Amino acid sequence: MDMGLCKRMDIDKIKLAVVGLGYVGMPIALAFSKKVRTIGFDIDKKKIRKYLGGEDPTREVGDEAIRNSLIDFTWKEDKLKEANFIIVAVPTPVNGDKTPDLSPIIRACEILFYTPCTASWLLSPDCHGQQKNE
Repeated sequence: MDMGLCKRMDIDKIKLAVVGLGYVGMPIALAFSKKVRTIGFDIDKKKIRKYLGGEDPTREVGDEAIRNSLIDFTWKEDKLKEANFIIVAVPTPVNGDKTPDLSPIIRACEILFYTPCTASWLLSPDCHGQQKNE
């Protein structure tokens, strides 16, 4: 990462979005929200409603952490346009033939294609079945 970019940006003007609020994305969003304004985005409206109600459906960070966080939870794609930086933390489930199902990553890319931001990162749990033990 270009640290010069971070030094040039006013921390109060940074807004980060985390796309995918599962067991990977939620802890990341919570950690960043302690330092910068953070949008927590997920396409699952039921999950977002639980977060908005102060409940942690992932059980990764706990209800109290959700209630005390400053994360701006949403399922609305337009909200992502407010972000300078975007972290994509969507799952990579496994197909029946043990190949990764990349559809969540593809869907995230479709959502973000027209979203202007300074930088984005893709985080994804291990692609099970893609590593060989030799």
